[in-house]
Amino acid sequence: FNDLKQAEAQAREAQIETALERIRARALAMHSSEEFREVAGVLRQQMGLLGQPELESSIVHLYNGDAEIFSSWYAFSAPGDSSGKTITGFVQVHKNSTEWSREVMTNYLSPQTEYTIVSRGKKLKEWYRLLEKVVPEVVEYDGAGELVVPPVLYYHFSKFSGGALLIISNQEPSVETRELLKRAAAVF
Repeated sequence: FNDLKQAEAQAREAQIETALERIRARALAMHSSEEFREVAGVLRQQMGLLGQPELESSIVHLYNGDAEIFSSWYAFSAPGDSSGKTITGFVQVHKNSTEWSREVMTNYLSPQTEYTIVSRGKKLKEWYRLLEKVVPEVVEYDGAGELVVPPVLYYHFSKFSGGALLIISNQEPSVETRELLKRAAAVF
């Protein structure tokens, strides 16, 4: 039984290392910042293949020093969309534009290397209204044409020098998910 458990653990670690190597290879092959979109796509794909529950998006943030904006490259899959279609893109966000973006910057400037921002209610609605303006392809509308805002979203960050990797899910990220994102951020 213990041998079987050990073999399963070794197989899982090999699977994780393969996924991380794919992320690492894509990141190292970059020639311009525009290729962060592809890195976000590979991150989204590999985290999904590793079975991370309720994964919606994978994102690369660069905080641009003292600039008033941060840059974000994203790979997004709509919740409940079984087509496997991933939307990738780029957006710049003012660091002081919403309660959510201010919280992101406060956490980034703190000594912690990873953190989760839980968004719901007014904070999430305000963030979604901004998304509706700057990246309308990632929001949905109900039958009456009203913006659909989920009840809660978990934004988990792992920092690297100058930025962070971020995943968004409908449930709190597991310990394994956090560890995987931390290992992926080490690539940068």
